Amino acid sequence: MDNSLHSWDVLFQRNIQAIKSEERQKAGALLSVISAREEWDKFLEATKNEWEAWKSDLTTYPNCLIALYDGLAFYEYGENRFWPQFAKAIGKETLPTNQTNEVNKCFAKSAESHGLKIQRRNKRTDYNGSAVYHIGVPLSLWDGFLDICEWALWRNDWKSLPIEQWIETITKLAGGRVRLRTFLTENREAASILIQEVIDARKILIDDQSLSIIDIAQASILRLEYFEEVPETAEFLRPNNPESLFRGRAILTWNDQRGLISLYLPAIDKEKLPATWHLGTLVQKASTTPDELVLNSLAFDFLIKLKLESGERSEVSRLQGVKPWGLFDLGRGSKLVNADREQLPYRSYVLVSPEKIQNLTRKGFEEEDNPINDPFELADGTVCFITHLWPNDKHGVICIRHAGKEATVRFRSKANIEARFFPGTGSRSANFTRRPNENKIVTDQLPTLCLAIPYGYEYGESHLNNKFKILMDKLPAIGKWEKYPVHSEENEFYIW
Repeated sequence: MDNSLHSWDVLFQRNIQAIKSEERQKAGALLSVISAREEWDKFLEATKNEWEAWKSDLTTYPNCLIALYDGLAFYEYGENRFWPQFAKAIGKETLPTNQTNEVNKCFAKSAESHGLKIQRRNKRTDYNGSAVYHIGVPLSLWDGFLDICEWALWRNDWKSLPIEQWIETITKLAGGRVRLRTFLTENREAASILIQEVIDARKILIDDQSLSIIDIAQASILRLEYFEEVPETAEFLRPNNPESLFRGRAILTWNDQRGLISLYLPAIDKEKLPATWHLGTLVQKASTTPDELVLNSLAFDFLIKLKLESGERSEVSRLQGVKPWGLFDLGRGSKLVNADREQLPYRSYVLVSPEKIQNLTRKGFEEEDNPINDPFELADGTVCFITHLWPNDKHGVICIRHAGKEATVRFRSKANIEARFFPGTGSRSANFTRRPNENKIVTDQLPTLCLAIPYGYEYGESHLNNKFKILMDKLPAIGKWEKYPVHSEENEFYIW
């Protein structure tokens, strides 16, 4: 296919029409139409090249307009940031109001011609909201959406909650994430369908350990981008072995002790061998076992293109590079995380950059022994700059301004229901006597069992007593869960 808007319009039209007409009114109906990252970039290139001619009559390529509008909602959706991103996509700094009005009008008309839902609130058309509805959950909201799915796993009655309780619960769980709260409260029916689909996918992936992200992405709303840019997706979908979902995916990693930035190379099926990996001038044989490709200075690029050649066939993977900086998650195998994330789990990271970061502030991380822009020499002699982020509070935040890019990343602990065991309560809670001859330990009292419930789950004692049972010698124990009066911004505590 040549890279022209005419060709793209034909492709998008064919893909939209392939969706059954009755399905087009549902949330997330057009998610499969949005191109993957590499193809998406090609489409944006064609859009920039032809925008000057296209803007005079946007109805010339109506399917391209739908894909552009909805694709930006998926990849770039942010608070009050749609039009700046739209302008960037067409190669402009800003877009005049009369042009945004024309784009909105033509987008709505083109979408309705395909039977797609256009949302209207208080007699006004919600164009951005319609685009979000078409693609389901934007990438920027996905991590928060997973928290809601986690909550729904524990609440059998989540679908039947009264609307007032639904709004109150979602407001608490979303915290300061306004966009997430708006999406879930204003589109409850659509959000519920998507939540259930993710929960169903979780069951499938737990039951069948042979499936990978490629298998599940072909049969659900779970796009590959959700896994690649939000690693917590795998942790939620297969909690006992999340890494098994990434079979076949190359991953950029940091090794502090060896002074290396490397690519983890996945194992290759025997049928594809002999094969070779190619990255710039680097060439390495592929194997049936995982391997490592050392990059070091080659990692300092915006984009890393890794090619696997097998006979006459080749596969290209596009990976985010460490430019202008990269954030590696030390608590998750020192793997590179998506630097565009607005929120990350609160754990240890290292910020790596090829140049000194011009402006960096951090809060909630140890600073005295971890200076900003600490020089670090890689194994190949390349000098880069690192800033370790070791948590020392309940929450954290970093603000970066460097090389024309600004980012604010907030860190918080993942909301999970946790069972905790304490020796007891009061000043004698840890007292015990050892009886060596009987191989026994005698305590002053029985251990105290405690449940930590994330704030906002709104379980209540009656629900807990039905959901969580205590067994002694495989028989139900006598007792009940009671709320324990401890102040916490994150959890409510119940003891047995």
